[in-house]
Amino acid sequence: MSKLNNFSEQFVESLIKLKDKDDRKRLAELRRGLSEATRPSAYGAVAFIGGHLDITHITIAGLFALHPETSSDRNIGTTWRELRRQAHDLIPAIDEKRTSFEHRFNRLLSCSTREELCEHLRPFIAFAKSKNSGINYVALLRDILIWGQPNANIRLEWAKEYWRTTKESKPTPQSDTAEEE
Repeated sequence: MSKLNNFSEQFVESLIKLKDKDDRKRLAELRRGLSEATRPSAYGAVAFIGGHLDITHITIAGLFALHPETSSDRNIGTTWRELRRQAHDLIPAIDEKRTSFEHRFNRLLSCSTREELCEHLRPFIAFAKSKNSGINYVALLRDILIWGQPNANIRLEWAKEYWRTTKESKPTPQSDTAEEE
């Protein structure tokens, strides 16, 4: 797992360097990897930054080029939970938002292959971009690379983060009245 973490970190670091250099041409080439019709145009740019020419690296590079805002969130479940909470706080009386978020998230969790998962990630990243919410691309790359492997509980980890309650996130101090009863 350490080798996978190191490679994921190096790949994302290469993407960040492109952003820092403001290499718009290369970033535009990477975004072409998000469409099946233009994907071959991204191969050279992905190879240039040291990625493998597979759907996972091409997708991560394209998603990063689309929305280069990074985060230290644990995984996509954490990010999506926070986006759902923000949307629900804005319009608390409308529960359709919560249902819509869960439906979209369940669609991700039901992907059986890494290729299918890569196809469904673009709307998630585009929504995160619209809300100025960063993505942990290192964790996302690592998760996609092991998606569907035996003993890889990525779906479960994402689900635990998404449905984690506020009480689980922050321990609450016990009140004095509870002790007196």
